[in-house]
Amino acid sequence: MNTTPRATAVALGIRLEVVTVVWMTVEAGVAIVAGLMARSVLLAAFGVDSVIELLSGVVLLWRLSAESRGAGMERVQRLEVSTARISAVLLVLLCVFVVVTSLVGLVAGFKPADSVLGLAVAGVAVVAMPLLAIAKSRANRAIGSASLRADIAETITCAYMAGVTLVGVGLSMAVDLWWLQYICALALLIWLVPETREAIEAARGEDREEAFVSSSEPVRILHVVTAFPRYSGDTIVPWLVELLKRLRTAGYEVEVLTSAYRGGGGQSHDGIPVHRFRYFFARWEDLTHDEAAADRMGRSVLYRVLPLFYVAGGLWASRRMARSGRFDIIHVHWPVPHVLFGWLARRASHKKARLVTSWYGAELRLVQSSMPWLRGFVRWALRTSDAVVAISSYTAREIGRFGQVPVRVIPYSLGFAAAQATGHIRDESFRILFVGRLVERKGLKHLIEAVRRLPPELKARLTVIGEGPEREALAAQIRSSGLDSSVDIRGRVPESALRDAYAESDVLVLPSIVDARGDTEGLGVVLLEAMSYGVPVVASAIGGITDIVENEESGLLVPPADADQLANALKRLALDPALAARLGAAGEQRVRTAFGWPEILQKWEECYGALLNGRADIAPLEAGASMGRGATP
Repeated sequence: MNTTPRATAVALGIRLEVVTVVWMTVEAGVAIVAGLMARSVLLAAFGVDSVIELLSGVVLLWRLSAESRGAGMERVQRLEVSTARISAVLLVLLCVFVVVTSLVGLVAGFKPADSVLGLAVAGVAVVAMPLLAIAKSRANRAIGSASLRADIAETITCAYMAGVTLVGVGLSMAVDLWWLQYICALALLIWLVPETREAIEAARGEDREEAFVSSSEPVRILHVVTAFPRYSGDTIVPWLVELLKRLRTAGYEVEVLTSAYRGGGGQSHDGIPVHRFRYFFARWEDLTHDEAAADRMGRSVLYRVLPLFYVAGGLWASRRMARSGRFDIIHVHWPVPHVLFGWLARRASHKKARLVTSWYGAELRLVQSSMPWLRGFVRWALRTSDAVVAISSYTAREIGRFGQVPVRVIPYSLGFAAAQATGHIRDESFRILFVGRLVERKGLKHLIEAVRRLPPELKARLTVIGEGPEREALAAQIRSSGLDSSVDIRGRVPESALRDAYAESDVLVLPSIVDARGDTEGLGVVLLEAMSYGVPVVASAIGGITDIVENEESGLLVPPADADQLANALKRLALDPALAARLGAAGEQRVRTAFGWPEILQKWEECYGALLNGRADIAPLEAGASMGRGATP
């Protein structure tokens, strides 16, 4: 009897596939019967897709059984081709069925009946499928089967389809929103259309694995992000765009997986391939890009439901990308929830891709304050990552509250090229600049109050660049404080205007606070931008800001939410040009030595190289550690 680790894993895989086949048989039968009895398109579609998953499970079970007997694979491969053809036909018919019956049902006002049976089978699948996927993943660590990895992805997909079915049928029964079943049925097309395309490709023989890629070929990296510039001049994540451009120059092949924006958003940016996944109807496909998704979710019930579709659409896209892209590294930014995409991409990839997660702090603080039930998910995300990266020592210490894992601290840098002399002529006023989103955690209301307290002879003028939900409240504060002629809110501006604003300013202020959700500044890229112009900075001694600004050396730090201390710091700079010049020069030097792109790029190359060479990552950052005076982050 063969008792090698692989043989044991194959035996476990067979048992798990038996469970899969048995469950899919039950699930398909119950869902289809329940759908017919209730006249529910949603349940019927869920059941038919379960039949297709059943066929896939049968093929994989046959394949694993053949290996356990030592038999040849030709017969299994022939069966696999036939199954792919049958699945392709069924999927095409299923898509047509969903579209036609859903539209007819909506137009005619045909109300499906309640179905406790359908609700029950979807509820069981939501719980059972993730557990089954975890067990299959453990078995596949020894087997290393691409087919089993694909089957794991199918199992996860089944869980999300069951989730959508559960939401549609459950809400329809609970609050009599009968039309929601048709909407959810149409939403299944987010999964069904890519699945149909993949089945057609497999039936045509287009899904064959690619030849072995030589180690001399460039390292391929897939960056998974929430949002990415939609058009030339879009100012979303400029520092990330700059990083990817510099990685390409260094010889890496980089691509981006991100969400669509109202049905589109651009397929390339500055030569970087961008793959955008669809997750809802175009009119409402704006969970991201315009503002933080967490802020968006507070606006309506629809935006609170959209994350379910967002995650499902991203999972499908990441799986397809991994199966076709042969990436060496999957680099996930903002891992809640995107680590799911990275995890599935790593599982589905033909190569043994490595998973890097970059933590910016906002996701950790959101979980701590508003979503404590996701703490376990964050711990799992940290454990499943091959490398964990924080943008500041403050964020690294926040990670330590969830679990002790090795953490690299790699900040971002400027989102544009180094500053150039502009030759602007300064007037007699004291020009104060704020750049950032107009949200609570930026603390702008405290800066406005500080400006009100400055002596009139300083002729202080505050320019505010940025947009956000706090704009109207801030404008009202300006009017009530009698500062209409002293404060100018410009909104969003082009990069050239932003550069001019930096060059013309006497000081940049970042008065960040801890907001009602517990969020604060993860690092503060606007500080780096201003310092690159030799502009002195004043900021709150909070969050990752202290990684950038050394008090009295490269800037001034003040307590958060303290208008008096903020006004005193501004007054010092206005009345002491020598101090302002010294801090400005020291800040410019700090940006070059500690936050320059050559240093940041070197740190990323070291991180990627360690993963590809199989070296252990660095030791965890101590809970009380900081970057310290003059240290490089």
